[in-house]
Amino acid sequence: MTITIHFEPGLKPVFKHLTGQHDQKTHGRWASSGLPHELTNYDEGFQGLRDAGILQQAKINKYNQPVVTRKVKDRIYLYDGQPVPEGYEKVGAGIYEKEIEKDANNSMDKPFMTFAIDRVRNEIEEKGFGGLPKELEAQLTEIQKGYIGADERDVKSHYQKIAKDMGLTGRNGDYFVDAMTMRTEIYVTNTNERVRYEMMKAMTPYIDNDESKARMTSYFKNYEKTQKTVAANLEKAFPVVAIESDDFMKVIADGRFKTQYETRESNGAYKPYLRRTRELAFLGVPQDTGASERPIYGFLAVQVDGTTPNTSGYNRDRWNIANTSVSQYGEVRVVLKDGVRERTSYTIPDSLDGYALARPLSEKHTTESMTFAGIRHDLSMSHGGLQREGYSEAQVYGGIKLSDIKEIYVVPSDYGSKSVNSSTVSSIKSALEAKGVNIPVNALVPEKSGS
Repeated sequence: MTITIHFEPGLKPVFKHLTGQHDQKTHGRWASSGLPHELTNYDEGFQGLRDAGILQQAKINKYNQPVVTRKVKDRIYLYDGQPVPEGYEKVGAGIYEKEIEKDANNSMDKPFMTFAIDRVRNEIEEKGFGGLPKELEAQLTEIQKGYIGADERDVKSHYQKIAKDMGLTGRNGDYFVDAMTMRTEIYVTNTNERVRYEMMKAMTPYIDNDESKARMTSYFKNYEKTQKTVAANLEKAFPVVAIESDDFMKVIADGRFKTQYETRESNGAYKPYLRRTRELAFLGVPQDTGASERPIYGFLAVQVDGTTPNTSGYNRDRWNIANTSVSQYGEVRVVLKDGVRERTSYTIPDSLDGYALARPLSEKHTTESMTFAGIRHDLSMSHGGLQREGYSEAQVYGGIKLSDIKEIYVVPSDYGSKSVNSSTVSSIKSALEAKGVNIPVNALVPEKSGS
């Protein structure tokens, strides 16, 4: 599959790589998988920040908080005749500066503040008469090496320079800087949240309160079971598009789905600026991608109907084609062929929620990849270790034609209804037959619904 990117005047062809650091020779993955390069190679995209010393392994300060080191200008003022300290250079009348390194807050880390790590740590230290047990201290020291960090000012400055090099000015430059700053924030935060999770897990056996210890132990057990269940479902999941019947008749007439940039409407959130920025930030979609080349959105399913393992905390039909959590998008459920899976990415929550980096659906689903895709422990605390989102979002690249459709189901248009409009089913069948297209169309009344 080939995706053509139309460059605006002044843009360099390296724009496909969001960091602007290298040429087009490494675009094979985009061409072969149909997924944005930055999505399939998310870690590579931050290499420029690492090389510049901006994205770094965080240090732990005396308050046990991760901090970063910044290069800043230390300025002093001297009278005539006063000796100039070593390393300082004159920059003005009586003004001297020297570049120094200084600890700064890890401002790209936005912790979810789920775990009271400091409080629990202090309680354990007090229990141990002023210190942690040696084996726990060694364990926490090793876990904390996973902390990463960056200062937001340096990140923005870095991407402002890249935007300038790429000829992005005004709003286009702002789009790029905002998106890449958000992308870095999610990368840092999700990485560090996993560190905090492992720290809390390591400290739990040392909690003195039996009730608290039992609650946390149960939570970790359930959450890790949830991760395994989600990973197993992702391995066999397929993309489904929910759409209203009237809109699907237009799809049949056009022979393809159109993106919301083409239709200029959405049954979800139609906010082009927000969507465009977040597609760049969280999906890695190049900023100047044409309207028809942007992703089509759907959800993931593993079966037609029935009760799937309860990994959401309240929605038993999360992984079903008949999922009631996507009812606002339409009663027609379009199941795509297996081959489309290779050019589909996913986020565990809705991508507009703003805390997930999309991952390829066809990759091996590990704790790390699902963490970036948005399986967040803080959202499951009140659900005993379960996830609360009602569906996992699918993003399909390269368009969806009628030839990409495997089968079609029509579900009740009203929540809780047990009947399907038969005229909707017959109308879709007739429209497809008129196009000479043979796709199965069936009514589907869910046996199980969300609760």
